[in-house]
Amino acid sequence: VPRRGSDAQPHAAAIVIAAIGSPVRGSVQDDVTFLSESLSSDDPHVRRAAVEALAAIGSPLGVEAVAFALADEVREVQLAALRALGKLRDDEGGALGAPHLLELMESSDDEELVAAAIRALGEAGDARALGVLRPLARSGDAMRAVFAVESIARLADPRRIDALIDALSHHD
Repeated sequence: VPRRGSDAQPHAAAIVIAAIGSPVRGSVQDDVTFLSESLSSDDPHVRRAAVEALAAIGSPLGVEAVAFALADEVREVQLAALRALGKLRDDEGGALGAPHLLELMESSDDEELVAAAIRALGEAGDARALGVLRPLARSGDAMRAVFAVESIARLADPRRIDALIDALSHHD
């Protein structure tokens, strides 16, 4: 896979890394570095493919690069970054992106991004999410409540049953 050149080359390289896994460029570190640099491309398709490849690699090395992509000006790249944050794991299986997802949920007024963060948090399966999702499911905005219920249902935490029962008291 070529290291430099037109945007077609990093785009193709990102797709290859996502499809066959890492390492492609020598080591996982090399792949993550390449994909992180690709997030500076002028082409949003390259940036989105790089985020998706970082998620496919799943290495803790890519967390900050994926979190950086949350600030991208293109919605497609932001949404890909949120999905990726829900997939990244540490060596023990912990959800590395959960703190970034929780921060976005608490600080953003962008309903689409918050909804995507709620979904990604459910995909992450991090027990820390229950404390944030439970109040949303019970008394939050109707759309957020639906996404929160879906995310709670995905958690392996046994307390999720009580949270789902509490969600039945939502006024909508």
